[in-house]
Amino acid sequence: LTILEGFTMSINPYLSLIATVVIGRRAIILDTDIASAFAKASAIDKLARHTSKNLSISRTVYEELEVPLEYGFDFPKEVFKFCKILFPHKKEIDFYLSLKKKYSLGKGELESIAIAKLRDISFIGFDKKAINTCFAEDVKVITPIGLFLFLKRKIGDEIFKLIEEIEKKDNRDLSFAKKACSAD
Repeated sequence: LTILEGFTMSINPYLSLIATVVIGRRAIILDTDIASAFAKASAIDKLARHTSKNLSISRTVYEELEVPLEYGFDFPKEVFKFCKILFPHKKEIDFYLSLKKKYSLGKGELESIAIAKLRDISFIGFDKKAINTCFAEDVKVITPIGLFLFLKRKIGDEIFKLIEEIEKKDNRDLSFAKKACSAD
């Protein structure tokens, strides 16, 4: 199990168990989109409680999440409460700059991917281009489907309320997650 952690859950039950152990033990770096979606749904604590409890965000994701605070939104405070901030080292900055030349992604995604690669931690985000970049660069990634299936194993049918809450609060279509969790 390297970069396919999130996909393994839909492949077969044996790999599903392995992926559950992997998600439960790995350090995880969140992209802005997934951190804010869980925070808006008041569920970042669930994510922290049921994963490795070693959630982090990059410095740039932190800066991106500061913007909504300036407009009176409080949800970033939940992210800051449950996630430690990782500052990039020199090698990570160099890798970030090389990624920036190759891919058209946001700074938060690129910095998070660079940190994930060089610290051997798993990246989680909703953005398909960011996920594909992780695959291309051999970065460990937990896909959204993998994350929701993992959480379903932890919280049971409560996952459907969580998905609905994220859809409502973050104005995000998660029909793929509902379908995957219904079939599991």
